[in-house]
Amino acid sequence: MAGNYNTTPFAFGELSRLTAQWLLLQRPAQSLLPTQEAYHMLHSSKMRKTMSSSRADVEKTLRSFQEMISKYQFMEVNTTRRASGLKDKIPDIQKTLETAEAEALEASFELNDTLYAKASIGQTDEVYLWLGANVMLAYPIPEAETLLKSKLDAARSSLANCEEDLDFLREQITTMEVATARVYNWDVGQRRKEKDGAAASNS
Repeated sequence: MAGNYNTTPFAFGELSRLTAQWLLLQRPAQSLLPTQEAYHMLHSSKMRKTMSSSRADVEKTLRSFQEMISKYQFMEVNTTRRASGLKDKIPDIQKTLETAEAEALEASFELNDTLYAKASIGQTDEVYLWLGANVMLAYPIPEAETLLKSKLDAARSSLANCEEDLDFLREQITTMEVATARVYNWDVGQRRKEKDGAAASNS
């Protein structure tokens, strides 16, 4: 599966906040698979073929992997933040919907800083909904319920997508970290062999 993708790694700082938000809205996580090279590093036999017999590419490879890990971690932070916002938003939408559907409700309103009074509010023909940016509009009850239900469904769907993307991103981070460790250990082994070879030649 990995062979069908070719991801060019880029530095952590190159991904701006707005670009990251756009990427997350486009749900790119499933297309940001590690390169074929990274998967080769998970298998010693394939790693030897990828690195050949030279250590010249080790530093470049490790730097490339670290850049990809940073990219995945950056997206993980943004996706986590988005999921947290949705988790706070969904109960508010649900509560507003229940209020719009209620035939009557009991409410408390403030008379002054320390004094509140209870009131019974009967069913009305319309409700006022905040749309953001200090904008409030009046909606007939059926339209308000339809709007709130669509918003609730969209928020739940977005949260499910965020959780799916988080699972994927964490899996990719683990994959890249394992690949990085294998390259590093392979390099240490090659250094040891070269050192032993040099010592044998001098003896």
